[in-house]
Amino acid sequence: MSASVSLDAVTRFLLREGWEPSRPTDRFQKMTGPSEIGDSVKLTLPISDKSVYDKELLDKVVELISDIYEQPKDELLASLADNSAVFISQLIDESTKYGSIPFLQFEHHIQEVKNLLLNNASFSVSKKHYVTNIPEEANTYLHMCSFLQTAIGSFVSKVQLPSTVDLSVNLFEEYSVQSNLINENLGSILGFVVNDIYKSHQKDVYSVEHITENASRININVFENINNIFKKSQVSEINFSLIGPDSQLRIESGPVSSEEFKKLDNYIDLASAIFSNNIEIDSKGKIVQLRSPNTKGSTNQIVINRLQKGLKPIYPMFRHDLLI
Repeated sequence: MSASVSLDAVTRFLLREGWEPSRPTDRFQKMTGPSEIGDSVKLTLPISDKSVYDKELLDKVVELISDIYEQPKDELLASLADNSAVFISQLIDESTKYGSIPFLQFEHHIQEVKNLLLNNASFSVSKKHYVTNIPEEANTYLHMCSFLQTAIGSFVSKVQLPSTVDLSVNLFEEYSVQSNLINENLGSILGFVVNDIYKSHQKDVYSVEHITENASRININVFENINNIFKKSQVSEINFSLIGPDSQLRIESGPVSSEEFKKLDNYIDLASAIFSNNIEIDSKGKIVQLRSPNTKGSTNQIVINRLQKGLKPIYPMFRHDLLI
């Protein structure tokens, strides 16, 4: 993934933070700081980021932004690079406060972060509640992710994510797969699990209504990945951040223990029971027979002659909803 800083991304970041642009000249664009920083603070940006001089000036601007907002430069650079965002997981515990982590904890943490990114991408593409097959777009997304340098003060893992990238592999499909939507879905699901399940004191969380209302954010594999990140990292709390030029999301778990793990386990069990009543079959072919002993009943038979060579017809008989 390219590490070059995008002028457009820097400009969007400053506008998001309340900086005011002045009338540009032929070569420069000045930005005036928001009130909390002081309108006497001004930054000079180049009009383009094409020449070597422009890139050097832009790099100096990023250094100043890093100092102003006390944000590590490498983290800021990654979030302002072309087509990228940054996903950060900060492991907070006595064993990680100096920036180190036992090797096996690190191995488990990295594996679960990888599983989370891959399964979230698969869920974002398929919209299914279980990950049974990994779409090619999800593998492409994971391949475009890169680990960044860790930080001291706690163990911080940083992953550079692709953003504003079209991952679609089939030009003839009606849908497109945009990496920024996968990133947004990751933040939405993490926020939902931490705030609505781990931290929730409401009893109606464990209800059919709650799960049905939030079905678009529920994937069993992704939820299990999140639980495993906490369980296998063996730390008391984890803070997540998702940073891009247009948005910045921070999710603080607070102390998480076996009680919170049990909450999510119970939620997963209930969601699994609800979603298991919907059977999803992906197959291309011709429906040659429909049969039902009672048109208002729930026992139905559909016979499908499949188009692929060597595949026999399928005769699904279910006592629940059949989705095709």
